[in-house]
Amino acid sequence: MRCEVPEFKRCCFCFPLRHGLIVWGIINLIATVYSNVYRIIKIQIILNRLVHDGIVEESIFLALSTVEFLLDIVFIYAAITKKEKLLKYFLFGNCALGVLAVLYLLYIIGYCIYVFYGVTQILGWTTVKPYVWTAFIELTKNVLIIASQSFCLLLLWSEIKKLKRNNHPVMFVNHASEAKCTVDDRDVEENEDDLQEEITEKLVQIIEDKPEIKLKK
Repeated sequence: MRCEVPEFKRCCFCFPLRHGLIVWGIINLIATVYSNVYRIIKIQIILNRLVHDGIVEESIFLALSTVEFLLDIVFIYAAITKKEKLLKYFLFGNCALGVLAVLYLLYIIGYCIYVFYGVTQILGWTTVKPYVWTAFIELTKNVLIIASQSFCLLLLWSEIKKLKRNNHPVMFVNHASEAKCTVDDRDVEENEDDLQEEITEKLVQIIEDKPEIKLKK
């Protein structure tokens, strides 16, 4: 069974594909810079506390956000200069980050299930309610981010295929116009027999004509 990736001609069905991707890359870059600044401030606040709770998670998020920042710069440059290879590198890197985002989403879903069916029975709904709301916000945010990133990756794949067609044009060869000759062995044998008979008849005719030539002389 074969499934083909859909190919889009325009961004959001109205804007030119490459220009829309460039705008998306700039918006994503601004959001990544904001996220990095937020993470740095949050890590600084945690370090100022006596208990460094959550410092490992925030450091991991900051490292991933920094990688995304570098990928965004590469993407904007590649989209402006139409570099097919760099766009592929960004596509693969963003797919890897997307897999990590899906794993984090599954972690949040597991956390929500644990809170609803485990901790609520022990501590009560009033104690658990603020954490459930935080988990719900994180869950909704990650679902929207994954959905938007997936759509943009489909647009990027369409742009890569378009650049590939432009850089490597397809050539068609009309084989129907080429001459085709089929030889059968039986036809060859029959033609050889006919040729031998024709040569023999000509030789006999020449021999018979020679006495007449002498008599005329």
